[in-house]
Amino acid sequence: MGLLRGLARTPVVTGSAAAVCQRVSRRQARLWQGRVDAARDPAGALERLAMLHEQGLLRDDELLAQVRMLES
Repeated sequence: MGLLRGLARTPVVTGSAAAVCQRVSRRQARLWQGRVDAARDPAGALERLAMLHEQGLLRDDELLAQVRMLES
């Protein structure tokens, strides 16, 4: 019986791993797209950062780090 239970769990584990991999891939794609958009429109990126800072979603040091990254 132990072998059958193990075989029954294998597709579940494999499916979970595939789902996690796809989720990570989508998240990385969104991050890269944001960087490409910022490179195309630095003024818009600064406005979005300022808005996030005003809303309290970015601390001062995080804002400065992002602005430095845009400058380079």
